Amino acid sequence: MFGGLLPFAFLGVAYFLFWIWVAADVLRRPAEQWRTAGQSQIVWLLVIVILHVVGPLLYLVLARPALQRAGDGSAGTDITSDIVR
Repeated sequence: MFGGLLPFAFLGVAYFLFWIWVAADVLRRPAEQWRTAGQSQIVWLLVIVILHVVGPLLYLVLARPALQRAGDGSAGTDITSDIVR
């Protein structure tokens, strides 16, 4: 009876878990990493909450790579700094 709805239920649960994972990723990053990346934690949290479907995808494409570079300490470095040393 509900066999046709099972794939949709599975996708809904999977997307909900993905949304929670993205929100947790936003909240767990320290303020210094957000400043270094030039991003706003509050703005991205609002984007994720308000744009529930596309917000997490936008975060993964636009903000997360910059935050990862900022966390590595490579946000402000360029390739010539290694050559000069």
